[in-house]
Amino acid sequence: MQTIEEKIIGIANGKLNRDNDLSVGDLDRSLKDLGIDSLDFMLILIGVQEELKLEIPDEATPSLANLADVVRYVKGIKD
Repeated sequence: MQTIEEKIIGIANGKLNRDNDLSVGDLDRSLKDLGIDSLDFMLILIGVQEELKLEIPDEATPSLANLADVVRYVKGIKD
């Protein structure tokens, strides 16, 4: 069974068109450092919501600065 971290990385890799896939080690890196722009990030968030069957309200998105924040947010909902 995949961890939340692995699921979110998998979703991100599925939404991004890039040569090098992200790994769990990239979770704490800034979106800018990962080459993820705001549109890419919104696509990732939509993918997370669809795949994990949850909702991330618009007012929560400003507090999500990297993929690790998304993981923490999802874990907070799932607990």
